[in-house]
Amino acid sequence: MKFSVNLLLSALVIISFYSCSDEPPVLPGLTKSGVTIITEPGNVSIKLNNKSYDGKSPIHITDLEPGFYKVDLQLATYVDTVIYLMINRNEEDTFFVEMKEDPKLFWTIYKEGTSLLPTNNVSAVYVDAQNIVWAGTRGKGLVKIDGTNWKIFTTSNSGLADNTINEIFVDSKNILWAATKNGLSTFDGTVWKTYNIANSNIPDNNITAINIDHQNNVWIGTDFGLSKFDRVKFINYTTDNSLLLSNRIKSIFTDGDVVWIGTWGGGVNRIEGEQWNSYNTVRGKIASNFISSIIKDKNGLIWFGSGTALSTGGLTSYDGSSFKNYFRAGTTLLSIVTDIAMDSKGNLWIASTSGLTKYNGQIWKTSTVANSGLPTNSVISVAVDKDDNKWLSASSLAKYIGGK
Repeated sequence: MKFSVNLLLSALVIISFYSCSDEPPVLPGLTKSGVTIITEPGNVSIKLNNKSYDGKSPIHITDLEPGFYKVDLQLATYVDTVIYLMINRNEEDTFFVEMKEDPKLFWTIYKEGTSLLPTNNVSAVYVDAQNIVWAGTRGKGLVKIDGTNWKIFTTSNSGLADNTINEIFVDSKNILWAATKNGLSTFDGTVWKTYNIANSNIPDNNITAINIDHQNNVWIGTDFGLSKFDRVKFINYTTDNSLLLSNRIKSIFTDGDVVWIGTWGGGVNRIEGEQWNSYNTVRGKIASNFISSIIKDKNGLIWFGSGTALSTGGLTSYDGSSFKNYFRAGTTLLSIVTDIAMDSKGNLWIASTSGLTKYNGQIWKTSTVANSGLPTNSVISVAVDKDDNKWLSASSLAKYIGGK
């Protein structure tokens, strides 16, 4: 017989506590039983009715009388957990317990006033190839975090075009591209340069998305169309001169010769050379036409995050021929996905209005205010560094070192 129990076990014969000193009664019987205790993570110290066992989880304990047993579970950096099990006569049972991370040790929250973060209104998070964390803010500029060294760029101390940052990208030559409310700014470590309506053919100064393809073309999204910058000239695409589904661009992802354009209200465009394809809630049946994020996983699937408060969406994958939407029945989880990132093991980290969700292809696990150190359930942006730490925009700048 097998049972699967999470941190709070609820069954007729299983009760979970964090502290209890009383030992339950053991009923004598002629035939003894055994139990296997499996924990996530493993290597948890186990006491059964206050008796310590030399081994750690997963562990198989034999020669048990039928009855109720108190199980104490302890692991450094995790919350001590106590569960009660009922062992039946002449049976081999298996119990699974997921330990709860100690929020104080797994989460670091950077807030205005208690850290160098200039504002809690963080709009975008990005980690570059040098493992430098970049945080864009609304109204307070751009934050660079290089280990323990913090530096803040604003219009007052740099050539940044505007203090409101919509998106961040660092190219293969370590040139920073900052999509701001008042133009596209670049920084090579020494010189700043800004592209805007005044000095280029860019469609609008409010830059909403940016990415660079393998031919070094810069793709720029705005609220008034899409622009392709080949480092010499800008080529603009709108609904009037192309198959672009909407002039409001929210996300751009490049994949070899393919460029994916996520629009805000029209769906998704796939551009490969001169070939344009369009997908939306009708053609392709994606979850929503409001696309916030696009990413490719280690298996080659393209993932789309979507949805708004007035048009719920979720998570959609594309395998090259068909789309699949993912929903969690009976919950609001993944109803509005704001961003998607991937760690070194290929796990997806999904930022949504319902928390931060890890998806490994089979299991969904969501961190919320109730079960973790996440400061708010509304997560705007997520990025993963080289150590698989997660950096979040969530009413502050949050760093989560768990889930590896």
